[in-house]
Amino acid sequence: MAADLPKGPIQAEDSSFDVKKYGWAVDIIVHHFCDGLVRVFDSKKIKKSLARDARQSDPIYSKLLESSGQDVYETFMAFWRLAQTFSTQSRFWLEEAICEIVRTQRKKFGVQVYSLRDLTRDGWHSESDLAFMGERSREWDSRRGAFRVRLARELLDYVELEVSQREREERLQKLGEEIARAEEFDHRVLEGIFARVPKGPWQAVPLQCNLLVVEPGEGHVWAFRYVNDKALSPSQMRREKVNVLRVHGWLCQEKVLRRPDKMTAVIAELLPRWNLVRPENDPEMFSPMTWWSHSRLWKFIGVPFEALEVAVARVGRDMRKPIVDCLSTLLPCTR
Repeated sequence: MAADLPKGPIQAEDSSFDVKKYGWAVDIIVHHFCDGLVRVFDSKKIKKSLARDARQSDPIYSKLLESSGQDVYETFMAFWRLAQTFSTQSRFWLEEAICEIVRTQRKKFGVQVYSLRDLTRDGWHSESDLAFMGERSREWDSRRGAFRVRLARELLDYVELEVSQREREERLQKLGEEIARAEEFDHRVLEGIFARVPKGPWQAVPLQCNLLVVEPGEGHVWAFRYVNDKALSPSQMRREKVNVLRVHGWLCQEKVLRRPDKMTAVIAELLPRWNLVRPENDPEMFSPMTWWSHSRLWKFIGVPFEALEVAVARVGRDMRKPIVDCLSTLLPCTR
């Protein structure tokens, strides 16, 4: 499939989209998505993985499908695995594209912009590296999984207690009053976290942060945790709130010479899914101090969200043939 990758600059067909200004960003997104699709839609790898994982199959639906014939079983499982893999991996492709888009904007984000993968090939020593990041130039880190850092135990207990109490509060009927209460809570708790940063003893805890930027000198420190708010249950919402407050504490702890108002740790929506669940200004457990909508995030990135829409539409058209070729080899009639 590699030979079927679209080549050359990708041009947008939407007349309302400024191709001349943002076409370069479309190219970056197209590259990451096409490269990912090539890895996912590889029929040989799919068949090998099915044979390797056959022993771990579910005892109910696997038995049901196998009784219909091995060809039906393999076809169903292959298509199911492709759908699951594409659904999860496309999120990572987008995250990687965003990191590259930001790094490409030299005038906006500084002359020297780095990913931590470029700086620490053997991995990030998270307990110490942040303290020395961004002292001379703005630096970036894009990561997927959780990492462990040491934070003050009093800080951790304070965050857990405050979030638990906030979780048990009944919602106010007037939206404006609920928004004001959420903002008051975040403002008070963030100040409380800063006051508890230097108080030991310390304890290692996991944090999740998808994108980190540290401005040089006394500049700002930004930490973003991407979420799909459509999939956030109340319990997950609570965990994300605890996580973002811990991340804020970590920033304050490592950048002790910078003012606390220079630290921003937020949950950010990658995609405009909020309208399927709740209004954008309905805070739940968050305020604008700890929650960014997709429009605010993309404004920070410096590229309109339409660049993503234009890019993925072009990817779907240009990658149709290699995808169809892969799927056709998995059908029972082709065996």
